[in-house]
Amino acid sequence: MAAPLETYVQIPDDSGNTGKKIRVQTRVIGSNTVDGHFFIPSSPQLILGAYLSNSAVYTVGSSAQNGTTAAIWWLEVPSTATCNARVRKLDICITNTSGTADMTSAPRISFARFTHNGGWSGATQTFVKRATSDASAQAGLYTASTGTTVTLGNPAWSATVPGMDFTTAGIINSFLFQVWYVGGNLLSEDEFIDLAPGEGLVCYQIDAGTSSDQRKLVVNLLWDEYDNQ
Repeated sequence: MAAPLETYVQIPDDSGNTGKKIRVQTRVIGSNTVDGHFFIPSSPQLILGAYLSNSAVYTVGSSAQNGTTAAIWWLEVPSTATCNARVRKLDICITNTSGTADMTSAPRISFARFTHNGGWSGATQTFVKRATSDASAQAGLYTASTGTTVTLGNPAWSATVPGMDFTTAGIINSFLFQVWYVGGNLLSEDEFIDLAPGEGLVCYQIDAGTSSDQRKLVVNLLWDEYDNQ
């Protein structure tokens, strides 16, 4: 079979120009030269930009967090925003860095939707644009909920922090990587967590750990923003 060649099919004149072109690729099948059409999936939304962030190293606490005044981070969309934010991917890297065995609990790191009344003035977590040409993010990423009131919803996803033994007796479960592809790609973007102005997603430790817990984790986040006007 001959190698495919990219070509075009001309369609009729419209508005005085010579007609738009449909992108195709020709290939020879048997004695026939046929045109195969390109189908390029694209979002029906006008995506303004995509943004990536990774948290500081978080040590699992012996006490649970409430998600309203204590959490690892809050992703919030201001009530004045002209966009929605969609969470596309979350992953958690978990390890133990000491000789302490933490084998008696498996606390969850949970992600829950919330609403807020604005006024965020707490510490922020840094993030980076997917491309320098992307618009500046309208959403904020905070490590403290100072200045606002958070009303927590139900968890959307959780990952367990396993019991770990990093002692001289041997290493048991010394590293774990958990990924949540929230929809996976544009073909299933209806599965993304969609946050409207005044909403957000919080990452927090919903269960208590152990006394003197030494388990560590980093949370990575990818979200995009699209024009909702």
